[in-house]
Amino acid sequence: MSENDWVYSVWFSDLPANPDDQDKEWVALLRIRAESDAAAQEWGDHLAKVRVAQDPASTFLWSEVREPTDPMYESTRSWDSVPTVEYGEEPSDEDLAW
Repeated sequence: MSENDWVYSVWFSDLPANPDDQDKEWVALLRIRAESDAAAQEWGDHLAKVRVAQDPASTFLWSEVREPTDPMYESTRSWDSVPTVEYGEEPSDEDLAW
């Protein structure tokens, strides 16, 4: 990963799901290439809110951005399977795997 790569995590809720369903709330992970963590957060939130606008059964709960070197990700063996987005890029939902 490059110095301009940020790990963006976003939590969604599936509104029609049963409250006891373990998948009612779920997280998506993206690698966003941006000039700063704030820019990565801004772009990730934009993409997440576009998704929610297209799927009224979902709601945006919260998000965060961390450096890929954060200890939280030390067990990550490969970032190859994590979708990568350039700041300003509008990828499809398929490309984002959500």
